[in-house]
Amino acid sequence: MRWLPAAVWMAGQGVLLVLLTVWLIVDQLTGRTSDTDGRGVGVIVVALCCAVGAGALAWFLWQHKSLAKTPTLLWNGILLLVGLSLSTAGAPVLGIGIMIVAVIGFLVGLRVPRMELDDDA
Repeated sequence: MRWLPAAVWMAGQGVLLVLLTVWLIVDQLTGRTSDTDGRGVGVIVVALCCAVGAGALAWFLWQHKSLAKTPTLLWNGILLLVGLSLSTAGAPVLGIGIMIVAVIGFLVGLRVPRMELDDDA
């Protein structure tokens, strides 16, 4: 039961990142963005890569692969820093929301069992 919350939480983050990617693509295609020199496409690629990463972590947690614990903790630690950066750079509500998601993800990730040498063989 300790695996399910972490897997679901990472899957939720992955879904949100997919939605962000779709939103960025629509913005790019409709011309609502001023990024015409490739930056918009770069942001889309980064968001899509992050969605794939979150999905992969969710999958490995769902499969009870304890090797996913450390990347999950690191992912949420970095997400906490992203939220802190946003909250001090003029987007406090978004930043605080992301920090809350990161703290919950980190705490849920801590509950994933430690890897034993024979676990993931």
